[in-house]
Amino acid sequence: MPQRRYARGATWESVINNAAQRLAQDGRIFWMRNHPPYVWVRAFKDGTIRARITGQGAPDYFFLADGFSLLVDAKDCQIPPWRSGLLKPHQAKAFDDFERQGGHAAVFMRDWERRRWVLPWPVLRPLWYEARAFTDFHDVGFRWEGDPPFDFLTPWLRWLS
Repeated sequence: MPQRRYARGATWESVINNAAQRLAQDGRIFWMRNHPPYVWVRAFKDGTIRARITGQGAPDYFFLADGFSLLVDAKDCQIPPWRSGLLKPHQAKAFDDFERQGGHAAVFMRDWERRRWVLPWPVLRPLWYEARAFTDFHDVGFRWEGDPPFDFLTPWLRWLS
C-alpha cells in the first residue's frame, strides 16, 4: 500500500526526533520540531486530530548547540537518484534567510540504502539552483555515522571547524 502523502518521511523524521531527544537528554543540544501551520478540523477520543494545513511550513527542525544554530529539513529518498529540487523553494529561502542572520542550515537525508547524510546548505545551494540529481553524496555532504549512532552533532561541529 502506498504511503499517505502526509506521512512521507515520517519514519526518517522519527529517527531524527529520537536522536535529538537523546542529545537533549545528555545536555548537548536544545531543539524544536517545526510543523506547518494548520487548523483543527476534528478531535478524536483517542487523542488524535484531523487537521488542515493552511500554508507552507518552515524547515523541519531547529537545533542550538555550542553557540551554533542549525536549521534542518529532513528528506528521505527511497529510489535513486535524489533530486535537489525536492527541497522546496520556500525551504531554500528559509535556509538563505537563516544563514543571513548568522545561523547554519542543512538537509538531513537518508538515502535508498538507509545511509544517513548531512548536506550543508552552503555546499548544496549552488547545486539546488542547478536542479541537480545525486546518486553519490560524498562531494555534497558527509555521512552521519559512528558511535553512538544517534550523534549527528559531533560530525556537524567537526565540519564547521
